[in-house]
Amino acid sequence: HTRYGTVTGVQTCALPIFCWGYSRNHNLQFCFSFFKILNFVMSEDFIHKLIYAHAALGGLALLSGFISLIVIKGNTLHRISGKIFFYAMLSGASLAIIISVLPQHKNPFLFSIGIFSSYMILSGKRILALKKLFKGEKPALTEFFLPGIMIITGAGMLIYGCKMILNDNNNGIVLIVFAAIGIMMSVRDFLMLRSKPADKKFWL
Repeated sequence: HTRYGTVTGVQTCALPIFCWGYSRNHNLQFCFSFFKILNFVMSEDFIHKLIYAHAALGGLALLSGFISLIVIKGNTLHRISGKIFFYAMLSGASLAIIISVLPQHKNPFLFSIGIFSSYMILSGKRILALKKLFKGEKPALTEFFLPGIMIITGAGMLIYGCKMILNDNNNGIVLIVFAAIGIMMSVRDFLMLRSKPADKKFWL
């Protein structure tokens, strides 16, 4: 706590940026601009804009995903709608994570779902670059980072989901289901990266 109120996570994360900028631009104008931007980012008006953007991206992902399912696989429209779906989903999930840690909107449930959604879309994208694993191609060590993060996050989701149920919040059941799916899929991906897949169509 400070004389100006509670120091939030956003302010704590922004402190290193402020220190770096101030050391390079040692002037009051930088200080004024920095805190003006920070106050705007933490304002309810800005957060509401993020929520609207999150909802719009979800609608765009739903529409583009539907189009990619009904058109002929491999044609131009299929590729374009697939790319729109990927970026809309990833952007929407990223906004969910950001919104869930902002002041007055902290939501571990939304944060966990954002991580889960990000894992699903990113792992689907990465697997396309690993089609040759069945030929014995070795994945880079960085490929193990994504499933590792999901396993850790999934464990946290399980714990928090159980806590929600104990507090008579049925959303905990949803969180546990997502956690179980995320952990099972990330463990499967982890094992797949460590061994040579037998089926050349394993990525489908």
